[in-house]
Amino acid sequence: MVPIMQKEIDTFVNVVWNTHRIRAQKDTFLPAGIPNHIFSFPEQYGVEECGMVLPVLDTMFTYF
Repeated sequence: MVPIMQKEIDTFVNVVWNTHRIRAQKDTFLPAGIPNHIFSFPEQYGVEECGMVLPVLDTMFTYF
């Protein structure tokens, strides 16, 4: 059941949520536009990518 729900959520996120237009808002520093486009072309919105590459761990996480 969980994989089916996850697939539906992923579809919604990729088709609807990340492709809708965000309106400009006053008193905020966030860019207006389509989230997927802002992520792909941050320089067009006056922002910079601040992500970092994380190393892949060879072991599984253990929860205590």
